[in-house]
Amino acid sequence: MDIKLHEELLKELQTKYPTAVLDGAVNNDQWCSQKDKRLLWILKEVNDFAGDLRDLLNDPNELCKYSRWKSTYGLVAEVSYGLLTGEWVEDADRLVKDEKILQKIAVINVNKTGGTAKSETQKLVEAAERFHEVIFKQVQFLDPDIVILGGVGDVLSKWLPSNDTKRTWVSVGHPNRKAHKPYYDLVVKKLKV
Repeated sequence: MDIKLHEELLKELQTKYPTAVLDGAVNNDQWCSQKDKRLLWILKEVNDFAGDLRDLLNDPNELCKYSRWKSTYGLVAEVSYGLLTGEWVEDADRLVKDEKILQKIAVINVNKTGGTAKSETQKLVEAAERFHEVIFKQVQFLDPDIVILGGVGDVLSKWLPSNDTKRTWVSVGHPNRKAHKPYYDLVVKKLKV
């Protein structure tokens, strides 16, 4: 794990793409102190957001001001909590505000320049072509134990490592509006295979 190199990578990205949405470990101190499992989500793109996604996810009060935060991050919080603790809790508000679960994970997006409420497949494919080197350097520098590909396994498939003994890769649908417990059960099942 090399957080310093990750931060340098993001600075280079922002220099090349000034409107890039920065992402990675939500809270570097929490990420580095994880003992059992470091969990990274790779998602499609942010919805009408500019700036540093880590700042938003690190501040529950700011995140909860966005009326649709639970559409994606409610499920991300619940699944992350379940994977990190072994206990399923369907209460995104508590997990984000009290347990601060999002501070213990990393989230990166394929489309580094943001998007809209509904991602377009062709634009996502183009973003994967443009940013795959950055994405996989982020994975290398963050060094997660588990990588959850949330609706992006198909667009990243040609760059996925075929024999990665350092981490487990799980490809599932995007977490937006999925039934929460069945989604969690599917992730757990894929981790056991």
